Amino acid sequence: MQRPSPISRGESLNPKSLSGALLAAGTLILGAAFAQGGTPLSVALSSVDNVYGIVSTGSAPKSGGLDGKDNDYASALLGTSVSWAGSAFTLGATGALDAVSSATIPLPAGDYATLNLLGTAVNGNQTAQTFIVTYTDGTTSSFTQSLSDWATPQGYAGETIALQMSYRISSSGAIDNRTFNLYGYSFALNSAKTVKSLTLPRNLDVVVLAVDLVAAAGAPTPAAAPSFSPAPGTYGSAQSVTLSDTTSGAVIYYTTNGTTPTTSSARYIPGTPIAVGSTTTIEAIATASGYSSSTVATATYTITSQGGTTVSVALSSVDNSYGIASTGSAPKGGGLDGSGNDYASALLGTSLSWAGSNFTFGAAGAPDAASSATIPLPAGSYATLNLLGTAVNGNQAAQTFIVTYTDGTASSFTQSLSDWHTPQGYAGETIVLQMPYRISSSGATDNQQFNLYGYSFALNSAKTVQSLTLPKNPDVVVLAVDLIGIAPPPPPPPYPNSSLLGDITWNELSKQRYAAGSDIWDSTWASDGLVYGVWGDGYGFTGTAKVQIGVSSIAGSPANPPITGTDVYFGSPSPATLPCAQKPTIGGKPRGVVALPNAVMYLFHSTQDLCIPDAWLARSTDNGRTWTDYIGNLQWPDGNGFSPVTMLQYGPALAGALMPDATLTPYVYIYGSVTSSPGNQYLARVAALPSNSIETPGNWSYYAGRDSSGNPLWTLSSSGAVPVWSDPDYSQSLSVSFDPAIGRYIAYNDHGNACGGIPCEREVSLFDAPSPWGPWTTFDYEEQFDNVNCGSNCLGDQAAVGWAMMQQWFSGDGLSMWVEYSSTGNYDSLNLIQGTISLAPGATISGMTVSTATPAVLDVLSLSDPGNLEFIDRPARLTSIPAQYIGKEVIRLAKNDAAVSDANYVSFTSTVGQNVCVGWDPANALPAWLSTWTNTGASLVGDTTFNVYTNYFPAGNVTLPAANSNQDSYLLFVGC
Repeated sequence: MQRPSPISRGESLNPKSLSGALLAAGTLILGAAFAQGGTPLSVALSSVDNVYGIVSTGSAPKSGGLDGKDNDYASALLGTSVSWAGSAFTLGATGALDAVSSATIPLPAGDYATLNLLGTAVNGNQTAQTFIVTYTDGTTSSFTQSLSDWATPQGYAGETIALQMSYRISSSGAIDNRTFNLYGYSFALNSAKTVKSLTLPRNLDVVVLAVDLVAAAGAPTPAAAPSFSPAPGTYGSAQSVTLSDTTSGAVIYYTTNGTTPTTSSARYIPGTPIAVGSTTTIEAIATASGYSSSTVATATYTITSQGGTTVSVALSSVDNSYGIASTGSAPKGGGLDGSGNDYASALLGTSLSWAGSNFTFGAAGAPDAASSATIPLPAGSYATLNLLGTAVNGNQAAQTFIVTYTDGTASSFTQSLSDWHTPQGYAGETIVLQMPYRISSSGATDNQQFNLYGYSFALNSAKTVQSLTLPKNPDVVVLAVDLIGIAPPPPPPPYPNSSLLGDITWNELSKQRYAAGSDIWDSTWASDGLVYGVWGDGYGFTGTAKVQIGVSSIAGSPANPPITGTDVYFGSPSPATLPCAQKPTIGGKPRGVVALPNAVMYLFHSTQDLCIPDAWLARSTDNGRTWTDYIGNLQWPDGNGFSPVTMLQYGPALAGALMPDATLTPYVYIYGSVTSSPGNQYLARVAALPSNSIETPGNWSYYAGRDSSGNPLWTLSSSGAVPVWSDPDYSQSLSVSFDPAIGRYIAYNDHGNACGGIPCEREVSLFDAPSPWGPWTTFDYEEQFDNVNCGSNCLGDQAAVGWAMMQQWFSGDGLSMWVEYSSTGNYDSLNLIQGTISLAPGATISGMTVSTATPAVLDVLSLSDPGNLEFIDRPARLTSIPAQYIGKEVIRLAKNDAAVSDANYVSFTSTVGQNVCVGWDPANALPAWLSTWTNTGASLVGDTTFNVYTNYFPAGNVTLPAANSNQDSYLLFVGC
């Protein structure tokens, strides 16, 4: 559709008087705002965009859309750019993160007269909202602006309708034929100051799509921002980073210490890479004659454990300096600096670990450091060279280190080194050890601070190293060198790729942190509608005394922060106290919690004060506020080594937890480990009702494999249990939740042993299955969770501690979830991050609902388990499926719903227009709605023969009536 011409510049606007003809497409309105005379500069929002605000007609908005209710602007009306008030705004990409809310937006450094933005309010008008522009000197300008809802323009002061559109895109991808608006706002800046950032209102109902800055009339154009190579991200070895700029004659200045760069910062020398050996954020600006300074470009390089074999380089054959002395002994040969001063052996020690290397030092009082020398390197292919050293007699800038390979080529590294007494924080330099004194020429201590620095250089791992040539400068001294081998590739996932789920993308801008000092956060959805988190070894949200275990209720959603946490229970004091015995309050650590009807909860936890045995069971009848511990004198591990690890999270108070089982019994599912079988997880179950069934060991049964048809077998003794989960690459922290909108059980587990022999929190695995016991398929197996695009707030290398996926916070389409995770350091807390799941190629279904609240499972038709199961609550199997239907997505319903008559029984969203097929039992009368469908003549054969009927549905919502039959519900699949 062609957009009509804009109305006259300066024309006053009465929205109510616009004709229907004018609103036939998006109409650009140029009202009271006018071209402001200076040079406009677009502000890049891609790094902060956190809202899907624009979508194509026919495509459903993602992750709640612009308003959190799955509505978006139409890309056909909005276009790719909008001109208003002298600015040509460039809009984000359709179907991607293209709008921003509740965030701080970095602004290109410069002096500007005006800030213009395009945005709107959603879910009603939003009055008196505060926008704050911060300047580089720390001062701010605050602007209070009311914003109209996109559907109800109020004509607020300072607000102009920049574009009026005749429809928006609704949740199904269809057109909502009403008028919707995009508004423009202008804020006058202090042009005598340099802008730094724009902080938007902390209100998710205020959304911004584009921002421009307008320079004062006659102000110079800013230079282009510098770019970085390689791209910022997470790497397993040191990196050599080069900077460049597209502005002719540009000079680049940079910092690596968190300060904003100026022309007084370090100047980048073209062709001289910045060595990055540990996690570093580089900030850079460009200046050029005739231009103002560019915006600040920022790049974070996260260097994780390097993983390869560490090889120490022997320096004894080249050591030519006496750099280490004992207290009371005068340094020899002029010492480290030629003036009789040395490092103190009592402080330095004999070895030191840094950046994955364990460096060994030479002996005190002997030649133990090298300067102005060529060091032979052990032949081999390596990823990184790490060294410990320092400058003496002043800082030594731009020193050249050369690694020569056996083929005669070389890698050259330019590195500035700080004097051991005056650290400068040079790029690529890390203080590895701070010492409160050195040994002076008399053998006495010189009581000032002295440092030893670390440097990492990225090698060409395709070549074999031969030697390291140090700078020809006696004031650059090296004490130790290590080489890091090429890290082996991570092992493959233990299960094949999912045919239904494709991947998951983490939104780093969504991260939230609460309850510092409290970890694990096993969580469950209780009968009162709240989430309850059980945490370990901390204070909860507001506690003042540290306890071993506690319980907090959580209200609200992280999608509309902040959540509200209320501490409802504090357990035994931490640290633990003797004797090891049952006490009035619970101790240990949580090992799985489940909420049942009528405010009942059960909690497995490691025993009081972490004594033996491994776990007990506690009961609450008031949603976690009081507890009775050591229920039934039950303790684990049992006689066969089984011990609980976690409990399946199914829904509010476990409502409707029904799986294929002829008894139609809802169960509590308990995952556990066996002491003699590391890397495997087992499954126990017990009837959910009556709620105290779990307290009697005779009610427990254990998964024992499948029969010849694929149906699960259960045994009353854990001695007959077989794993439902195995990962040879280690695993310890299984967490499983049912995602009803996509009909899949989602499992998390860690993997690997990169953090001191156990998994790191960054080593994340996600899997899906049609039942609590599998079979599992993989949709995420990553090494760098929360280490990519995370700026200075990265997880890094920290041990895996806790992870949970709360079903209450799954999105309506089932493709967005919030994860709770915890580790150590700053991550010893309740951390939340949003993940968005993509469908696998060829998969089309999400957003499933069933009016009876019985579950529906999404699967793929096949002649083997589990794709041949007829109904979710019966073990009957299909024995014949036409070849053209094999591999098609099937929605497995409950046979027990056969008599239901609801006209809106099952609904789902299809991403494409396609045929929907129903397998109908001809023993039942054909319902009127199905009689209009086409009988294909094909059949599915199982315990009965199901005739296949088909009907085409366009992309979007599909809703079907219930069977209302005497015998069977129907079989439902798509793409037929």
